[in-house]
This record gives sequence, structure tokens and C-alpha cells, in this order.
Amino acid sequence: TINVSVVKESATALNLFQDGQADDVILTGELAQQMANDEAFVSQPEATTYYFEVNQRDEKSPFRNENLRKAISYAIDRDALVTSILGDGSIASTGLVPEGMTFSPSDNTDFTKSAGSVLEYDEAKAKEHWEKAKEELGIDSLEFDILASDTDSTKKIIEYVQDTLQKTLDGLTVTLSPVPFSVRLDRSNAGDFDMLMGGWGADYADASSFTDLFTTGNSYNRGQWSNEEYDALIKSASTTNVNDPEKRWEDLVNAEKLIMSEQGVIPVYQKAEAHLRAPNVKGVVAHAAGAQYDYKWTSIE
Repeated sequence: TINVSVVKESATALNLFQDGQADDVILTGELAQQMANDEAFVSQPEATTYYFEVNQRDEKSPFRNENLRKAISYAIDRDALVTSILGDGSIASTGLVPEGMTFSPSDNTDFTKSAGSVLEYDEAKAKEHWEKAKEELGIDSLEFDILASDTDSTKKIIEYVQDTLQKTLDGLTVTLSPVPFSVRLDRSNAGDFDMLMGGWGADYADASSFTDLFTTGNSYNRGQWSNEEYDALIKSASTTNVNDPEKRWEDLVNAEKLIMSEQGVIPVYQKAEAHLRAPNVKGVVAHAAGAQYDYKWTSIE
């Protein structure tokens, strides 16, 4: 029998673990960093990418401007975020598709290497794209809100992003709306947001689990970024080239390159989950993609 308690605060989870009232808890941020050398510490990498979507539904939306999206992306120091804010083994995203999940049919190259995408922190480039965006949009300032879930770690992430965007991009004002997950889901589905922090965990270990999300009209494409060439590549991967592994791989790599070149979605980090798991709990199997856990081999010593 496995009993599950929903605990939003890492500190509460840690207390339950240390009092012997829980055998497996999730930690984030400072607590994950503090407990990293504990014998019970386990970091589980996941095939999950967290990203920002910006609302491009309205023709007048400033986020339809590619330079604005790039300014936001370049202003985020992903390495500092995963190290200082999360500290749970998560890694900075290089693209939409997570690393270590899917590999080339011809030479076993990781998808992220084939796509060659690099999401870098570059203050000068952020400022440069911001100036271009202001000129193209005919504005000298911009205010927008970030919608996100109200978990401990997510709140810290959006506070960090708010701070770095406002410091780097002169004239930008960012407000925050951390809300319960169900509210975030309802508002994101309705298009009731400016910028949204969301994420996706692979249902299966293939790039299409991510690239399919951002085709025109897909219900998970909440910002409604749209590109005909991208749509054609995704269609080709699932029809024309579906039985040719190498050509299909090429389609998906090119789709990733295209959405990253425009920052149609702004990836931030690939999730790992930091746990404290009691040393007497043996045989828990965690999967990066698909159903997360197998407990059929688990025992208590």
C-alpha cells in the first residue's frame, strides 16, 4: 500500500520525512541544495521541459514580434536558475526537446546535439533585440503579467525571471500571477494570460511528443504561435516519412531548429526531481518518459 499526501511546501515535506511520517518526499531550492549530500538524497532526471509561452492569439499582440521573444529569452540566465533557484539536479534547456531522451537512428546522436540549438544568456543581445522590438512596435515601454502555478519552486522561478527581465530590459514592467494549478490550466486554455510558465513531460520517448504540441491549432499550443513551414515538417514526419526513420528524424530536427530560431516558445529548464527517500525503501524504479514510477519491485527492508 502506498499512501500519498499532497504537500506544496518543501520545508513541510522535509519535516515530515525527518519525523518519520513520510518515506519519500520532493525537495526544491535551498532545501534540495542543503540535503544534496544526505544518504537519502536521490535526483531523478525527467524527459520534461519547462518553458514560457507568450500569447500571440491577437494580431495586435506585442508577442508576435520575434525580437521581443528573443529579448526575453536572451535575458534569462538558465544556468543560474537551475543552480541557485532549483538546485535539484535540473539542467538548463538547450531547446524544446529534452536531452537524453531520443537518439538518431543512424548514429545514435542525441536529438539536442543533432538540432544544435543553444539557448544562451547574453545581456548585450537581449538589449539589442529589445531595442529592435521597441522600434518595430513603436513603443518605449511594455508591461505584462506572468501566469504560473503557485508551487514553491515555480514562484521562485518567476520571481527570478521578473527581476532579471526588469533589470536587463529598460522600460519593461513585469507583474506575477501565481495561481493554483487548476486555475492556471483554465486560464491558459482560455488564452487569459500574457506570458505563461508551463511545461510538458514526454508521454513516450520521441521528439514528436514535444514538437507536435506547437502545430497550428493544437490545443496545447496555448500561445498560438503559428508557422506553416513548421506545420509541414510535423505533418511530413507523421505521414510521408513516417516509415523512413532517417528522413523522419530530419523532419523533427528541422522543426526544432525552426521553432527555436523564432523562439515561438521559450524553453527554460529540463526538470529533475530531488527526493529524500528512506534508505530502507528499496527497488523504486523511476522512468524519464511515460508513467513515472514502477513500484512492483519495491520492498521495505
